[in-house]
Amino acid sequence: LLVERVLAEAPADDSKRIAVILDGLGSTKYEELFVVWGTVRQLLEDKGFKIIERNYRTRAGEIDIVAKDGGTYVFVEVKARATAEFGAPGEMVTPAKMYKLAGAAKQWLAEKGVRNKPCRFDVVTVLGEKIEHIEGAFDMDDAARGAYSVFKHRG
Repeated sequence: LLVERVLAEAPADDSKRIAVILDGLGSTKYEELFVVWGTVRQLLEDKGFKIIERNYRTRAGEIDIVAKDGGTYVFVEVKARATAEFGAPGEMVTPAKMYKLAGAAKQWLAEKGVRNKPCRFDVVTVLGEKIEHIEGAFDMDDAARGAYSVFKHRG
């Protein structure tokens, strides 16, 4: 039932990808993933964000969520873990990942013809049931330098 609901609610271009993911995950894992994404989306919308695009993919990398917060374009990276046994979710946003996100963001901005508008990178971490939204976790300059972000050790 959940699988059919997810496929029905997914944008047409995501349906095939979701079906492939389902092959590799047990239904419990997939339900958890679906709940996390729904919760993150709701969190952002409750804060007044307008979700523009999900799972934007390019050769440079992938952006989980592109949103608008007032006049600012926000590129959101979502990292989730059930436990901290293998590290906190924020630790997965490495300098290399930041660099890829910045490249993907630049391409998205160019494709959409967005110029001279403020933008930032937010990170949403999910650890078990704890969700943290880190606004302005890093910027283009941080990503270009490969600098570690300040949120890395927060968990």
